[in-house]
Amino acid sequence: MYNPPDRPLYPWQNECLKQWFENGRRGIVDAATGSGKTALALAAAHCLAAESPAAPVRVKIVTPKIFLARQWRREVENMLGVPHTDTGIYYGAQKDAPARPYMVYVLNSARRSIARHILADMSAGHAVFLICDECHHFASEENRHVFDFLPFSNNNNYYAMGLSATPDCEHMQDVLVPALGKSVFRYSIADAANDRVVSQYAVFNMAVSFAPDEQIEYDELTHQIAIRLTLLFRKLPASERTDDNGFMLMISRLSKRGDDIGDLARSLHLFYIRRKALVHHAGSRISAAAEILRLLPPDERVIVFSERIATANALYAAACKLFPAKAVLYHSKLDPMAKKRALDGYASGERSILICCRALDEGLNVPDTDTGIILSCSSGPRQRIQRIGRLLRKNRQGTPKKVFYLHIPDTSENPNVLHEMPEDVPVFGLRYDRDTGRICRKGYDGPAARVLAFLEEKGASKSQLASAEKHLAHGLVGAECTLSEAVCEGLLSQTKNRGERNYLSTMLLLIRAKKGIV
Repeated sequence: MYNPPDRPLYPWQNECLKQWFENGRRGIVDAATGSGKTALALAAAHCLAAESPAAPVRVKIVTPKIFLARQWRREVENMLGVPHTDTGIYYGAQKDAPARPYMVYVLNSARRSIARHILADMSAGHAVFLICDECHHFASEENRHVFDFLPFSNNNNYYAMGLSATPDCEHMQDVLVPALGKSVFRYSIADAANDRVVSQYAVFNMAVSFAPDEQIEYDELTHQIAIRLTLLFRKLPASERTDDNGFMLMISRLSKRGDDIGDLARSLHLFYIRRKALVHHAGSRISAAAEILRLLPPDERVIVFSERIATANALYAAACKLFPAKAVLYHSKLDPMAKKRALDGYASGERSILICCRALDEGLNVPDTDTGIILSCSSGPRQRIQRIGRLLRKNRQGTPKKVFYLHIPDTSENPNVLHEMPEDVPVFGLRYDRDTGRICRKGYDGPAARVLAFLEEKGASKSQLASAEKHLAHGLVGAECTLSEAVCEGLLSQTKNRGERNYLSTMLLLIRAKKGIV
């Protein structure tokens, strides 16, 4: 048995392990991204190995992406003290011998091979512990082949754990639960924030707007959707009672029919796709995100999540003009070396702005990120949960993080980034004025003007006024102006950096201006 580093578990992890063992060493764990699912699974592996040191358990880890497989291998070696020779990776370009104690598979390769490998391990007398990372992917027709070994296996020698921040999916009950076990524990982002397992954070919901021609097109698409919905509900009255989560699945199923209802469903689906694309491609998103980047502190480390590659490319071009040599781009259409350079550049700190698409929604470990900008998002909650979780992993400084969520009001987009929010997480409303290119914040401009007038009355120089004006602009996208005087003064007394002191001094004046003292 290996000797893992002394890394105590969080209380939620200990309770989850207890529930998992009581459920026969199987189960699905629904836990917030960044709360420690990897450490939980490897702690379970260590406990299983301790139970039978003479016949060590073979651990098989399956994850959706290559970079995740590499992360898992590093964690196995670091957390459990497993030598490199006892770990392996298995995917298209690298297929290590599968009889190693710890094997990490990429899902696309695992669905064609892991069942054979597991049966070979069991035939050799080993118990097998299967860890399915982001297990909501494993229920599809193709990916469920990972579980093809089950009819031929000895259940007494098989343990399993499914991990996901969003495990609910189609076929969860008929595919995932029989293969991995029932849901044994839920630990939400709100739980993790309340327990200080993830970083403290503030949310900025920023309203952006359509250009006039975009608004006309959106209204017309909405009108066409309404016409078709009326026809569908007339032909299939029961469809009107379908909840939001199941509606698009129903439309997808109806689209496969060869009758007039199928024609109607296909037409409706097409209009939904066109409307969603229009929302995601709205031009003001790019200029609004660029303005956020311009106002953030110059040393801020930022990830921007986009829904569409074209939007990510456009923002990357804008960011490169604003900050030469600071931004990197990551999405599925780039070649492998370009993607690797982007991640390496951001991870090393050489580049401080990472602009990406869905390819990094799951699994990226970026504990040193300060700010996240969700440029656009799908209508479902999964992406929001995954993306916010990417940002909230604990950093060494323990400083609060910022999450900006851009949305277009009065459209199909949700105006709030999360439905479930811890009570002590501050939420701010911002608006981007596409005509002026400015970010507006209710109740901010008046006190800010009073601060500048106060400084001018006190004889501040032009350079001092310019500096204060710059700090007030940065404050638009910060949470400091909502602090109490005492807290702000405390931060000011602890800060030695001159630039940060000047900024906090300006924010202290702003706090006082809001109270009418300045």
